[in-house]
Amino acid sequence: MRTHLHRLGNSQAVVIPKPLLAHLGIERAVELELVEDHIEVRKPRERACFAIKFGPSIANV
Repeated sequence: MRTHLHRLGNSQAVVIPKPLLAHLGIERAVELELVEDHIEVRKPRERACFAIKFGPSIANV
């Protein structure tokens, strides 16, 4: 699929068609990764449990 870049302030934006997003279950956020000569767009991965990542003291806050 080919699409155009759109100016958005000092950045560029790509419009992803709604049916494509719905098919992948993407609603509001995506992850971007630069891989050699292309950019991968995917749904966000589930985050690690807060208590495991930052320790038990923060989980009780």
